[in-house]
Amino acid sequence: MRNFTPWLLRTRRIATDPGARLGAAKAHRTRPPVLRQSQAAGVMDAAGSGAQQNDPIALRDRLIVELLYATGIRVGELCGLDLGSVDREQWLLRVIGKGDKERSVPYGKPAADAVDLWLHVGRPAVATDSDTAADPWGQQSWDGPAPEPSRHQVTSQDLVADALLKRARRAPSRGWRRGLHRLTGGSVNPGESAGEARDAPLLDRIRQPIQGDYRIAFLSLKGGVGKTTTTIGLGSMFASLRGDCVIAVDANPDFGTLAQRVPLQAHSTVGDLIAAESTIRRYLDVRAHTSQAPSRSEVLASEQDPAISEAFSEDDYRRVIDILQVYYTIILTDCGTGIIHSAMNGVLQLANSVVLVSSPAIDGARSAAATLDWLQHHGYGHLVSRTVVVISAARPGSSTIDMTELTNHFLLRCRAVKVVPFDEHLAEGAVVDLDLLRPATQKAFVELAAMVGDDFPESAGRHAVAEWR
Repeated sequence: MRNFTPWLLRTRRIATDPGARLGAAKAHRTRPPVLRQSQAAGVMDAAGSGAQQNDPIALRDRLIVELLYATGIRVGELCGLDLGSVDREQWLLRVIGKGDKERSVPYGKPAADAVDLWLHVGRPAVATDSDTAADPWGQQSWDGPAPEPSRHQVTSQDLVADALLKRARRAPSRGWRRGLHRLTGGSVNPGESAGEARDAPLLDRIRQPIQGDYRIAFLSLKGGVGKTTTTIGLGSMFASLRGDCVIAVDANPDFGTLAQRVPLQAHSTVGDLIAAESTIRRYLDVRAHTSQAPSRSEVLASEQDPAISEAFSEDDYRRVIDILQVYYTIILTDCGTGIIHSAMNGVLQLANSVVLVSSPAIDGARSAAATLDWLQHHGYGHLVSRTVVVISAARPGSSTIDMTELTNHFLLRCRAVKVVPFDEHLAEGAVVDLDLLRPATQKAFVELAAMVGDDFPESAGRHAVAEWR
């Protein structure tokens, strides 16, 4: 009717619209039935009276009622709890709700007492041997029979700290968990999220120890593919996740822009550092010539005068590395788009590995492949097998290139391939701040850092790994 009368009005069959005064039909809603206060008190009393006699079934019922009352979780969520879901020190429940979303719910002392009574008194009274294996709320008795002796000869070497110490839960590093931890001054620690737990192996690879210093050369025959962005992004990720000193050197003879991707703190260049070589006695003497990113990674700028930058020779580069390797653990070198300029021979001879940056386009891929060919035929074949190829998307949207075929081609020759998605913050060409990157871009740089970090130990980084997205 409400659609019919406006049509009559538009077609001038009626002068006024009577349907405008009609209200929308709504289903009658009633409040759901709830317990009255007296009924709720009766439930609590009934659960508590039997529990006072240590009746195991009553202890179980009291536990159910106390947890539901204290946390407000759903009955289905309560049924999904297991012993690992209960933090008896922090009085927290880890609950899996709708959509498999995990959340931490605090509970109070009455519920904590109910949990302890059930685990220590109620559960052992009703459990059987099969229940002990199947029931997640079971616990191993400390005064039970001794375990069967093993053939292993027990010695003092078995008393390791990891087996004896009850370590505190790791503090969360991001999300609402971190906010809650900081808001409560650390008294409530919900622990790491599932995502942080998944990232732990990547962080272990990134934080592998380095003997001396580790030098990475960033190459690209084609400009505009994101080589400088990749250099500053990877350096920032290493500095933020490892905590030691990381520096990126701009060795581009064609007006390098690496220094423009960090806040300008020093006007010095590689030439100024070489000129001050005799006066350098400590880290702060070098720091006076560098600019630092928000991640604590540093940048040593190139000469902005084309005549001077072209004069940056192999000997000059070696002198710069001799200075930096004393104070920095990871040294990244952003090379120019050519591979025959004067300093390149020194860059490649001193490099531990290469990051080759390409674009998801035919010309970019061919240029990257040609770079590998040049390295192979000019005495740097050992670097080809230790190269990580980065395919950096320069524009949003998917590419028409078959990425599987492209990555497989490079994996036949190199150690690893990583695709870095397009990111508006990186495309600005300004100062790079990791906190402003999209989550997918942050994850890509973490995985890239882990791939490069696989080569830190002497025995690692010799085989291609299919790790790309």
